[in-house]
Amino acid sequence: MTAMMTVQQLASEVKRQQQFKRDFVARPWEGFRMHEEGQLLSVGDLAEFPIGRYAHGDLAEFTEIPRAYYDKMLKDEPELLARNVNTWLEAQMDQPRLIRTLEGRTRCVRSNKFRSLDNGDLMEAALPALYEHPGIKIQSCNMTESRLYLKAVLPKLEFEVKKGDVVQFGLSISNSEIGQGSLEAAVFALRLVCLNGMVIEDGKFRRSHIGGRLGDDVAAEYFADETRKAADAAFFLKLRDTVKHLLTEAACEEAVERMRRAAGVPIKQRPDKAVKEVGKKLGLAEGEQDSVLDWLIRNGDLSQWGMVNAITRAAQEIEDYDRATELEKMGGKVLELAGHEWRRVAEAA
Repeated sequence: MTAMMTVQQLASEVKRQQQFKRDFVARPWEGFRMHEEGQLLSVGDLAEFPIGRYAHGDLAEFTEIPRAYYDKMLKDEPELLARNVNTWLEAQMDQPRLIRTLEGRTRCVRSNKFRSLDNGDLMEAALPALYEHPGIKIQSCNMTESRLYLKAVLPKLEFEVKKGDVVQFGLSISNSEIGQGSLEAAVFALRLVCLNGMVIEDGKFRRSHIGGRLGDDVAAEYFADETRKAADAAFFLKLRDTVKHLLTEAACEEAVERMRRAAGVPIKQRPDKAVKEVGKKLGLAEGEQDSVLDWLIRNGDLSQWGMVNAITRAAQEIEDYDRATELEKMGGKVLELAGHEWRRVAEAA
Protein backbone atom coordinates (compact mmCIF):
# COMPACT_ATOMS: atom_id res chain seq x y z
CA MET A 1 0.00 0.00 0.00
CA THR A 2 0.98 3.62 -0.35
CA ALA A 3 2.35 5.52 2.63
CA MET A 4 -0.36 5.88 5.25
CA MET A 5 -1.30 8.62 7.67
CA THR A 6 -1.23 8.55 11.43
CA VAL A 7 -4.63 9.04 13.02
CA GLN A 8 -3.49 12.51 14.14
CA GLN A 9 -2.58 13.41 10.56
CA LEU A 10 -5.91 12.08 9.33
CA ALA A 11 -7.88 14.09 11.88
CA SER A 12 -5.85 17.20 11.07
CA GLU A 13 -6.44 16.81 7.33
CA VAL A 14 -10.18 16.29 7.82
CA LYS A 15 -10.33 19.45 9.92
CA ARG A 16 -8.28 21.40 7.37
CA GLN A 17 -10.50 20.37 4.48
CA GLN A 18 -13.64 21.46 6.32
CA GLN A 19 -12.56 25.08 5.82
CA PHE A 20 -12.35 24.75 2.04
CA LYS A 21 -15.55 22.91 1.13
CA ARG A 22 -18.35 24.58 -0.76
CA ASP A 23 -21.53 22.90 -1.99
CA PHE A 24 -23.98 24.20 -4.58
CA VAL A 25 -27.36 23.09 -5.87
CA ALA A 26 -27.91 24.10 -9.48
CA ARG A 27 -30.01 23.23 -12.50
CA PRO A 28 -28.19 21.89 -15.55
CA TRP A 29 -27.30 24.44 -18.23
CA GLU A 30 -29.19 27.35 -16.62
CA GLY A 31 -27.33 26.91 -13.34
CA PHE A 32 -24.15 25.13 -14.37
CA ARG A 33 -22.38 24.33 -17.61
CA MET A 34 -18.99 23.33 -18.95
CA HIS A 35 -16.61 25.94 -20.38
CA GLU A 36 -15.64 25.46 -23.98
CA GLU A 37 -12.16 24.17 -23.15
CA GLY A 38 -13.71 21.28 -21.16
CA GLN A 39 -11.82 21.90 -17.94
CA LEU A 40 -13.98 24.40 -16.03
CA LEU A 41 -17.50 24.25 -14.64
CA SER A 42 -19.46 27.49 -14.23
CA VAL A 43 -22.00 27.55 -11.40
CA GLY A 44 -24.39 30.37 -12.27
CA ASP A 45 -22.80 33.71 -11.51
CA LEU A 46 -21.36 32.34 -8.28
CA ALA A 47 -18.06 30.76 -9.26
CA GLU A 48 -16.02 28.77 -11.77
CA PHE A 49 -14.19 25.59 -10.80
CA PRO A 50 -11.69 23.25 -12.47
CA ILE A 51 -13.28 19.83 -12.94
CA GLY A 52 -11.75 16.90 -11.05
CA ARG A 53 -11.61 13.38 -12.48
CA TYR A 54 -14.53 12.04 -10.43
CA ALA A 55 -16.64 15.03 -11.45
CA HIS A 56 -15.80 14.27 -15.09
CA GLY A 57 -17.06 10.74 -14.47
CA ASP A 58 -20.28 12.09 -12.96
CA LEU A 59 -20.84 14.39 -15.93
CA ALA A 60 -20.29 11.52 -18.35
CA GLU A 61 -22.84 9.40 -16.47
CA PHE A 62 -25.37 12.23 -16.15
CA THR A 63 -25.21 13.13 -19.84
CA GLU A 64 -25.06 9.44 -20.88
CA ILE A 65 -21.87 9.94 -22.89
CA PRO A 66 -19.81 6.69 -22.93
CA ARG A 67 -16.80 7.24 -20.68
CA ALA A 68 -14.20 6.14 -23.24
CA TYR A 69 -15.60 8.62 -25.80
CA TYR A 70 -15.90 11.33 -23.11
CA ASP A 71 -12.22 10.90 -22.19
CA LYS A 72 -11.14 10.90 -25.84
CA MET A 73 -12.96 14.20 -26.44
CA LEU A 74 -11.50 15.66 -23.22
CA LYS A 75 -8.00 14.84 -24.43
CA ASP A 76 -8.28 15.56 -28.17
CA GLU A 77 -11.37 17.71 -28.77
CA PRO A 78 -12.33 19.59 -25.59
CA GLU A 79 -14.56 22.04 -27.44
CA LEU A 80 -16.52 19.13 -28.90
CA LEU A 81 -16.82 17.68 -25.40
CA ALA A 82 -18.16 20.96 -24.02
CA ARG A 83 -20.75 21.20 -26.82
CA ASN A 84 -21.88 17.64 -26.19
CA VAL A 85 -22.06 18.02 -22.42
CA ASN A 86 -23.88 21.36 -22.54
CA THR A 87 -26.33 20.12 -25.15
CA TRP A 88 -27.37 17.24 -22.92
CA LEU A 89 -27.36 19.42 -19.81
CA GLU A 90 -29.82 21.75 -21.49
CA ALA A 91 -32.06 18.76 -22.20
CA GLN A 92 -32.12 17.92 -18.46
CA MET A 93 -32.81 21.31 -16.93
CA ASP A 94 -35.48 19.80 -14.66
CA GLN A 95 -32.93 17.66 -12.78
CA PRO A 96 -31.03 19.86 -10.27
CA ARG A 97 -27.64 18.56 -9.15
CA LEU A 98 -25.51 18.90 -6.03
CA ILE A 99 -22.04 20.17 -6.94
CA ARG A 100 -19.40 19.55 -4.27
CA THR A 101 -16.15 21.50 -4.37
CA LEU A 102 -12.96 21.46 -2.32
CA GLU A 103 -10.18 24.02 -2.47
CA GLY A 104 -11.66 25.60 -5.57
CA ARG A 105 -12.04 22.35 -7.54
CA THR A 106 -15.16 20.42 -8.53
CA ARG A 107 -15.12 17.08 -6.70
CA CYS A 108 -18.42 15.59 -7.88
CA VAL A 109 -21.73 16.35 -9.55
CA ARG A 110 -24.41 14.26 -7.83
CA SER A 111 -28.18 14.04 -7.62
CA ASN A 112 -29.83 16.70 -5.48
CA LYS A 113 -30.98 13.81 -3.27
CA PHE A 114 -27.35 13.07 -2.37
CA ARG A 115 -26.86 13.06 1.41
CA SER A 116 -23.54 14.56 2.39
CA LEU A 117 -22.34 12.42 5.31
CA ASP A 118 -19.08 14.24 5.87
CA ASN A 119 -15.77 13.04 7.24
CA GLY A 120 -15.65 15.63 10.02
CA ASP A 121 -18.87 14.29 11.57
CA LEU A 122 -17.63 10.74 11.06
CA MET A 123 -14.40 11.40 12.96
CA GLU A 124 -16.22 13.19 15.79
CA ALA A 125 -18.48 10.15 16.24
CA ALA A 126 -15.94 7.36 15.72
CA LEU A 127 -12.76 8.47 17.50
CA PRO A 128 -14.21 8.95 21.00
CA ALA A 129 -15.97 5.58 20.70
CA LEU A 130 -12.69 3.94 19.64
CA TYR A 131 -10.64 5.41 22.46
CA GLU A 132 -13.11 4.26 25.10
CA HIS A 133 -11.32 0.91 24.63
CA PRO A 134 -7.92 0.80 26.39
CA GLY A 135 -5.30 -0.72 24.15
CA ILE A 136 -7.00 0.16 20.86
CA LYS A 137 -4.46 0.20 18.04
CA ILE A 138 -4.93 2.13 14.80
CA GLN A 139 -3.61 -0.33 12.26
CA SER A 140 -4.04 1.78 9.13
CA CYS A 141 -5.72 4.99 8.04
CA ASN A 142 -5.63 7.18 4.98
CA MET A 143 -7.53 9.71 2.93
CA THR A 144 -7.52 9.35 -0.84
CA GLU A 145 -9.19 11.54 -3.44
CA SER A 146 -12.32 9.43 -3.16
CA ARG A 147 -12.50 7.94 0.36
CA LEU A 148 -11.49 8.13 4.02
CA TYR A 149 -10.32 4.92 5.72
CA LEU A 150 -9.74 4.01 9.34
CA LYS A 151 -8.82 0.46 10.43
CA ALA A 152 -8.22 -0.45 14.06
CA VAL A 153 -7.68 -3.60 16.12
CA LEU A 154 -8.17 -4.35 19.80
CA PRO A 155 -5.42 -6.81 20.85
CA LYS A 156 -7.57 -8.41 23.53
CA LEU A 157 -9.89 -9.60 20.73
CA GLU A 158 -7.39 -12.28 19.71
CA PHE A 159 -8.28 -15.77 18.49
CA GLU A 160 -6.39 -18.75 17.10
CA VAL A 161 -7.75 -19.98 13.77
CA LYS A 162 -5.46 -23.00 13.81
CA LYS A 163 -2.32 -23.78 15.79
CA GLY A 164 0.09 -20.84 15.52
CA ASP A 165 -2.24 -18.83 13.26
CA VAL A 166 -3.53 -15.96 15.40
CA VAL A 167 -5.93 -13.23 14.28
CA GLN A 168 -6.76 -9.97 16.06
CA PHE A 169 -10.09 -8.26 15.46
CA GLY A 170 -11.32 -4.70 15.36
CA LEU A 171 -13.18 -2.57 12.87
CA SER A 172 -12.89 -0.82 9.54
CA ILE A 173 -14.64 2.47 8.80
CA SER A 174 -14.76 4.09 5.39
CA ASN A 175 -16.66 6.94 3.76
CA SER A 176 -16.84 8.80 0.49
CA GLU A 177 -17.99 12.41 0.50
CA ILE A 178 -18.33 12.31 -3.30
CA GLY A 179 -20.51 9.27 -3.83
CA GLN A 180 -17.82 6.66 -4.49
CA GLY A 181 -19.43 4.19 -2.12
CA SER A 182 -21.42 4.18 1.10
CA LEU A 183 -20.40 5.05 4.62
CA GLU A 184 -19.52 1.64 6.08
CA ALA A 185 -18.47 0.12 9.37
CA ALA A 186 -17.33 -3.51 9.25
CA VAL A 187 -15.30 -6.12 11.11
CA PHE A 188 -11.55 -5.85 10.47
CA ALA A 189 -9.22 -8.80 11.01
CA LEU A 190 -5.42 -8.74 11.24
CA ARG A 191 -3.53 -12.00 10.76
CA LEU A 192 -0.47 -11.66 12.97
CA VAL A 193 1.79 -14.14 11.18
CA CYS A 194 2.06 -11.84 8.16
CA LEU A 195 0.11 -8.69 9.15
CA ASN A 196 -2.46 -9.19 6.40
CA GLY A 197 -5.57 -7.12 6.92
CA MET A 198 -9.08 -8.27 5.93
CA VAL A 199 -12.37 -6.36 5.86
CA ILE A 200 -15.43 -8.55 6.50
CA GLU A 201 -18.51 -6.74 5.26
CA ASP A 202 -21.79 -8.12 6.54
CA GLY A 203 -24.03 -5.20 5.66
CA LYS A 204 -24.98 -4.49 9.27
CA PHE A 205 -23.88 -0.86 9.06
CA ARG A 206 -23.86 0.61 5.59
CA ARG A 207 -25.58 3.86 4.74
CA SER A 208 -25.89 5.21 1.22
CA HIS A 209 -25.69 8.94 0.64
CA ILE A 210 -29.36 9.32 -0.23
CA GLY A 211 -31.61 11.79 1.53
CA GLY A 212 -34.40 14.26 0.84
CA ARG A 213 -34.44 16.53 -2.17
CA LEU A 214 -32.33 19.67 -1.80
CA GLY A 215 -33.18 23.18 -3.05
CA ASP A 216 -34.48 23.89 -6.54
CA ASP A 217 -32.98 27.31 -7.30
CA VAL A 218 -31.26 27.93 -10.61
CA ALA A 219 -27.95 28.06 -8.73
CA ALA A 220 -27.37 28.59 -5.01
CA GLU A 221 -24.77 27.69 -2.43
CA TYR A 222 -26.07 24.92 -0.20
CA PHE A 223 -25.98 24.91 3.59
CA ALA A 224 -27.57 22.13 5.66
CA ASP A 225 -30.74 23.28 7.44
CA GLU A 226 -31.62 22.42 11.04
CA THR A 227 -33.68 19.39 10.00
CA ARG A 228 -30.78 17.92 8.04
CA LYS A 229 -28.34 18.65 10.87
CA ALA A 230 -30.59 16.90 13.40
CA ALA A 231 -31.00 13.85 11.13
CA ASP A 232 -27.24 13.64 10.60
CA ALA A 233 -26.59 13.94 14.34
CA ALA A 234 -28.94 11.00 15.00
CA PHE A 235 -27.24 8.98 12.27
CA PHE A 236 -23.77 9.51 13.71
CA LEU A 237 -24.99 8.52 17.17
CA LYS A 238 -25.95 5.16 15.62
CA LEU A 239 -22.50 4.95 14.09
CA ARG A 240 -20.92 5.55 17.50
CA ASP A 241 -22.95 2.67 18.97
CA THR A 242 -21.96 0.43 16.05
CA VAL A 243 -18.28 1.19 16.65
CA LYS A 244 -18.68 0.13 20.27
CA HIS A 245 -20.42 -3.10 19.26
CA LEU A 246 -17.82 -4.07 16.66
CA LEU A 247 -15.16 -3.95 19.37
CA THR A 248 -16.73 -6.77 21.36
CA GLU A 249 -16.21 -10.54 21.36
CA ALA A 250 -19.77 -11.10 20.18
CA ALA A 251 -19.11 -9.19 16.97
CA CYS A 252 -16.11 -11.41 16.12
CA GLU A 253 -17.38 -14.87 17.01
CA GLU A 254 -19.13 -15.61 13.71
CA ALA A 255 -16.10 -14.48 11.67
CA VAL A 256 -13.75 -16.64 13.77
CA GLU A 257 -15.90 -19.71 13.18
CA ARG A 258 -15.98 -19.06 9.43
CA MET A 259 -12.19 -18.79 9.42
CA ARG A 260 -11.81 -22.09 11.27
CA ARG A 261 -14.19 -23.85 8.88
CA ALA A 262 -12.40 -22.35 5.87
CA ALA A 263 -9.06 -23.67 7.15
CA GLY A 264 -10.41 -27.19 6.78
CA VAL A 265 -11.85 -26.84 3.26
CA PRO A 266 -9.24 -27.79 0.63
CA ILE A 267 -8.60 -26.72 -2.95
CA LYS A 268 -9.15 -30.08 -4.62
CA GLN A 269 -7.85 -29.44 -8.13
CA ARG A 270 -5.36 -27.02 -9.69
CA PRO A 271 -4.49 -23.90 -7.63
CA ASP A 272 -3.98 -21.80 -10.79
CA LYS A 273 -7.50 -22.62 -12.01
CA ALA A 274 -8.90 -21.91 -8.55
CA VAL A 275 -7.30 -18.46 -8.57
CA LYS A 276 -8.69 -17.78 -12.06
CA GLU A 277 -12.16 -18.75 -10.89
CA VAL A 278 -11.88 -16.43 -7.87
CA GLY A 279 -10.47 -13.68 -10.09
CA LYS A 280 -13.39 -13.98 -12.49
CA LYS A 281 -15.91 -13.88 -9.65
CA LEU A 282 -14.38 -10.95 -7.78
CA GLY A 283 -12.83 -8.90 -10.59
CA LEU A 284 -9.12 -9.46 -9.99
CA ALA A 285 -6.88 -8.14 -12.77
CA GLU A 286 -4.50 -10.58 -14.45
CA GLY A 287 -1.44 -9.22 -12.62
CA GLU A 288 -3.33 -9.39 -9.31
CA GLN A 289 -4.22 -13.02 -10.03
CA ASP A 290 -0.53 -13.77 -10.63
CA SER A 291 0.34 -12.25 -7.26
CA VAL A 292 -2.41 -14.19 -5.47
CA LEU A 293 -1.26 -17.48 -7.04
CA ASP A 294 2.34 -16.72 -6.07
CA TRP A 295 1.37 -16.17 -2.42
CA LEU A 296 -0.96 -19.16 -2.38
CA ILE A 297 1.89 -21.45 -3.47
CA ARG A 298 4.48 -19.73 -1.26
CA ASN A 299 2.32 -20.02 1.84
CA GLY A 300 1.68 -23.70 1.13
CA ASP A 301 -1.91 -23.58 2.40
CA LEU A 302 -4.15 -24.94 -0.37
CA SER A 303 -7.45 -24.30 1.38
CA GLN A 304 -10.21 -21.70 1.40
CA TRP A 305 -8.41 -20.00 4.30
CA GLY A 306 -5.19 -20.11 2.28
CA MET A 307 -6.95 -18.41 -0.64
CA VAL A 308 -8.24 -15.68 1.69
CA ASN A 309 -4.74 -15.02 2.97
CA ALA A 310 -3.14 -15.09 -0.47
CA ILE A 311 -5.52 -12.36 -1.60
CA THR A 312 -4.99 -10.17 1.46
CA ARG A 313 -1.21 -10.66 1.20
CA ALA A 314 -1.33 -9.60 -2.46
CA ALA A 315 -3.12 -6.44 -1.30
CA GLN A 316 0.06 -5.33 0.48
CA GLU A 317 1.88 -5.09 -2.86
CA ILE A 318 -0.63 -2.66 -4.38
CA GLU A 319 0.36 1.00 -4.25
CA ASP A 320 -3.14 2.40 -4.67
CA TYR A 321 -4.77 2.44 -1.21
CA ASP A 322 -8.32 2.30 -2.60
CA ARG A 323 -7.55 -0.79 -4.67
CA ALA A 324 -5.56 -2.44 -1.88
CA THR A 325 -8.57 -2.07 0.42
CA GLU A 326 -10.79 -3.58 -2.27
CA LEU A 327 -8.57 -6.68 -2.19
CA GLU A 328 -8.84 -6.80 1.60
CA LYS A 329 -12.62 -6.85 1.12
CA MET A 330 -12.25 -9.57 -1.52
CA GLY A 331 -10.52 -11.72 1.09
CA GLY A 332 -13.60 -11.29 3.27
CA LYS A 333 -15.87 -12.24 0.37
CA VAL A 334 -13.93 -15.47 -0.27
CA LEU A 335 -14.33 -16.31 3.41
CA GLU A 336 -18.10 -15.92 3.04
CA LEU A 337 -18.54 -17.97 -0.14
CA ALA A 338 -21.40 -20.44 0.15
CA GLY A 339 -20.57 -24.13 -0.14
CA HIS A 340 -21.62 -24.48 -3.79
CA GLU A 341 -19.73 -21.29 -4.70
CA TRP A 342 -16.52 -22.55 -3.06
CA ARG A 343 -16.86 -25.97 -4.76
CA ARG A 344 -16.76 -24.20 -8.11
CA VAL A 345 -13.43 -22.69 -7.05
CA ALA A 346 -12.01 -25.76 -5.34
CA GLU A 347 -12.84 -28.11 -8.19
CA ALA A 348 -11.82 -25.85 -11.08
CA ALA A 349 -9.64 -27.81 -13.47
